Amino acid sequence: MEALEEYILNEVGKTREEFEKEVEAKRDASPLKALQEENATLLYDAMIKDFKIETLEQDQANLMYLVMMGGME
Repeated sequence: MEALEEYILNEVGKTREEFEKEVEAKRDASPLKALQEENATLLYDAMIKDFKIETLEQDQANLMYLVMMGGME
């Protein structure tokens, strides 16, 4: 989980909670800006899912490699 948090901080520069607070504050100030920020929040969530998928795919590839190498011994 630490790798995920580090990835998010590197990509976005904020925690999810900080990001959501900014969205709420801007929502009150400007409806258009709020909509743009909500889209940014969805993108934020998509980045997290992409990271998890990439990590799982890499884990699967590593496992397949180990299985193949084990079968050759």
